[in-house]
Amino acid sequence: MTVDAFSSPTLKPSSRTGIVLSSEYWTDNESKTNLTWGTSSLSFSSNSSPVEFELDLVDVLQKCAIDRSAKASDVIETLEELEKSLESKPLGSTSIYLKEVDLSTALDGTFELIFSSAVANLPILGNLCGGYMPNKEIITFDLEKKQMSLVVELLPFLPSIDIFGESLALDKDGATLEYVVQGNEQKPPSQWKILYCDVSGEIIAARSSVTGLNVIRRIV
Repeated sequence: MTVDAFSSPTLKPSSRTGIVLSSEYWTDNESKTNLTWGTSSLSFSSNSSPVEFELDLVDVLQKCAIDRSAKASDVIETLEELEKSLESKPLGSTSIYLKEVDLSTALDGTFELIFSSAVANLPILGNLCGGYMPNKEIITFDLEKKQMSLVVELLPFLPSIDIFGESLALDKDGATLEYVVQGNEQKPPSQWKILYCDVSGEIIAARSSVTGLNVIRRIV
């Protein structure tokens, strides 16, 4: 029996991973049941009915953000699957991983950029670092002041690069941050489409219109 992991999902708090996707279904008489999530499949023995399962896919994001132990390919695949889950939904729909999150609180603060698919796609640096940042980049979203700031630290003893964004705004319904980078006022606003945020706002994953799939971790 094959079960679509995104049919009738419910959200369930988890002390270990924040929020996980949970659902229930009735098994047949087979000793094994295959759970299909995008291109990934999980198999387990089914001895009772109903069976509750948890697709603990956010483990990848936790490992990515906390100790950088997740493979870059796993991080990208996980985030791409989250994006695909939205494609069949009405325009403006948000990830199921955001249903119990107050985005105004979760996104307001200072974060370190841990992972970026833009780095993973670089010919040399991507091979060396995967998608993990080789340098430190600190991004701050101040929703009250409507400002974004990004501090890019390069090599030791070299000055950092400071980038500022104005008119920062959060579209809660679309789970999207938008701002205009200073000096690029003639270009379209930069956007962050939020795909995942744990309940405490510590780990956030998003699609940036500039740098692709990103994972950030709160530091303040």
